[in-house]
Amino acid sequence: MYLIFNDLRNQLKQEGFINEVFSFVDASHLIAKANLWKERDKAIKEKYEKLNNEILPKVATDKQARIGCKGKDKFWYGYKKHASVDMQSGLINKVAVTPANVTDAKGIKYVCPDGGAIYADKGYCTKYANKTAKDNSFDLKEIKKNNEKVETMSVNLTFGLRFNLITGIYNFEL
Repeated sequence: MYLIFNDLRNQLKQEGFINEVFSFVDASHLIAKANLWKERDKAIKEKYEKLNNEILPKVATDKQARIGCKGKDKFWYGYKKHASVDMQSGLINKVAVTPANVTDAKGIKYVCPDGGAIYADKGYCTKYANKTAKDNSFDLKEIKKNNEKVETMSVNLTFGLRFNLITGIYNFEL
């Protein structure tokens, strides 16, 4: 599947349908279909005091899934899917899946374009993401929320709505 997607993506780039001048990047959660109660019971039986990302691989059925967090109070067990969308065409450019504990900023290296500019939310505005941007020759721009001050850029709301629609369809398909 990966090879087919990359082959199609490369054909679209050659024909000019994807140009990677401007890309949206975002990540969303993917919940693992695992029974955490069984993992918890196994951890208790093996005398572990906590069930966290250090202990889970030792007791879980799914050895790669981890506990992820979005904000201060949204937790899930599973994975995080990262997607890059070409702003000109609205086509998904790159997709990657990581354990849930990988931050958005660290996941950018898997979906970064070959150049141009990336527009992303504040989860990507870290030293690590900026270094990744510099190392891969693209500019990283933060999309400000409506209640934040916009100092150097503004993003057309249409692009945001298009990206939400595309990621919504992408999430529905998975």
